[in-house]
Amino acid sequence: MGKTLAYSNKREFLLNNENLYHNALYLATPIVLQSLLQVSIGTVDMKMVGSLGPDAIAAIGAGKNIVMLIMVLVMAISTGTTAFVARFIGQGDKEKASLSAGQSFFLCIAASLFMIPLGVLINKPSLRLLGISDNVLVLAEGYMFIFFITIPFFLLNFIARSIFQGSGDTQTPLYIDIIMNLSNVLFNYLLIFGIGFFPALGVIGAALGTAISRFIGALLGWGALISGKFMLKVKIKDMFYPRFNIIKQVIKIGLPAALQGVCRNASTFFIFAILARTAAQNTAITAFTIGTNLNQYALMPGLAIGTAAATLSGMNIGAKKIKRAEESGKACVFIGASFMVFIAFLFVIFAQPLINFF
Repeated sequence: MGKTLAYSNKREFLLNNENLYHNALYLATPIVLQSLLQVSIGTVDMKMVGSLGPDAIAAIGAGKNIVMLIMVLVMAISTGTTAFVARFIGQGDKEKASLSAGQSFFLCIAASLFMIPLGVLINKPSLRLLGISDNVLVLAEGYMFIFFITIPFFLLNFIARSIFQGSGDTQTPLYIDIIMNLSNVLFNYLLIFGIGFFPALGVIGAALGTAISRFIGALLGWGALISGKFMLKVKIKDMFYPRFNIIKQVIKIGLPAALQGVCRNASTFFIFAILARTAAQNTAITAFTIGTNLNQYALMPGLAIGTAAATLSGMNIGAKKIKRAEESGKACVFIGASFMVFIAFLFVIFAQPLINFF
């Protein structure tokens, strides 16, 4: 009864509160914090391997370029999932919202079965396209091998977060991300430097530490969704029996976001490849890797607020409040742009100490 009341109250608040900026901030604030935590995983990796030398940082940077291209697939699934779940929550149809979430789980598993062997196969050739030195290549190849064989944790963690956000619950995934980041710091420290009986694995230790933290995040996220103790209960039967009509619609909605991601991330890939072929290869790659990581702290919150916009728009469209959906989107655009300008301004002022952190 209490759970149903909480669901009803939150849904009514998001659909009827007159202050759209309040709505946007209510949803977006936890998502922005989540996005900062997500970026901090990469920062922790680079900070900890920084003591191993510039080759180690360059290896992490090379790996991240490949990961960002793979994010295109994740965005296609997550954007479609958020839109579908939000729309059905807006309609008050939790059965269809559960079905959409379950199909996203199925889609993640299917995508993983395809991406693991493909990723292992193209791992070394794709890194060679970046033009990195042999020393960096060896480190990056090990880092990416761990990433590819543990890619289900990466996908499932990201999609669970999207389901929570689509249902209007942005606080639960924030708590999960906090636990995940603490786990990342702990296991990175143990596995990079070899503390106690743990072996000192260097760059590979960073990959393993991150993989373990994502496994914990995926386990907590999907455990919470299946439990039914939160805004949305996902039924196990909806997770393993494919409904291709729903899968097709999820991909169709998410495809434009994926193509946008291709344009954004491919340009970073090519710039990295150009820098790797300059005379000052190691210095240029290290500087670009650090700069790209810092840039994400300004970029990711904007994308996070875009997720809040998708949730609010989807819920209002589901409730047949088209004008309110449009106005909610405008409120999120204003908040997102303002936040990104503020972060960028701070980075201009404190550029040197931020770079020296690494």
